[in-house]
Amino acid sequence: MLIVRLGAIVLTAALLSGAACAPVHSERPVGARPVNFSATPIAWNGVWCTPQFLSALMAPLTTLRTEEDLRCWVVSVTDEANGVLALKRIAAKASDPRVIQLYVREAKLLDSHQGFSGYMFLSEEDTVLKGSYLWALAAISAQDQLLVWMTESHRDAFIDLVASGQLPGRIVEGRRGNSGTWNVSTEQTVILGDLQAEHLKFIFEHRGTLFDFEPSIIQRLPPTEPIPLE
Repeated sequence: MLIVRLGAIVLTAALLSGAACAPVHSERPVGARPVNFSATPIAWNGVWCTPQFLSALMAPLTTLRTEEDLRCWVVSVTDEANGVLALKRIAAKASDPRVIQLYVREAKLLDSHQGFSGYMFLSEEDTVLKGSYLWALAAISAQDQLLVWMTESHRDAFIDLVASGQLPGRIVEGRRGNSGTWNVSTEQTVILGDLQAEHLKFIFEHRGTLFDFEPSIIQRLPPTEPIPLE
């Protein structure tokens, strides 16, 4: 398990330092319906971090360290009915004053009596290219841990799916944007359109070829009590 976790963290660091500039955009938050936070086993409010380098393995994720080791966010549920989180980045010297809205929507619909599948799409509005959204697939792996799969390495596959009419959307001339969550630049070349249930099902069923193989590991630091945004 340590070897698997080590491999995920190494690849996560590589993604964040280089390849995280070629995502797939959408014209609206992606997902079937807002996640009911109260129906999930996660305490969403708190400080969440992802390790950047191998030094993050030297000690458990129990305290905040510098941004050289971790990327961290203060997370608060701001609209439970519509599945909206507020994220505020914690930088090495001070907190980023911007508050990013993260839209959390179910990736796989189950019957109401079956509850929540554990998979979700996370979407944020591009801070530069307003009206378009960056998104990723996520899954609950533990009460205090999420796995997040990005689209960067498979943008060409989405372009082909849009060009062939299998997914709605449009291909555009490259435009520079920015992810407020990760504080990295982006390049927009494809924008997914009105994704219906069959399109979301297609994306989820083909997740092995449409998302990066190794996930980013996002872990909540104790304590679990809510930490409100200032």
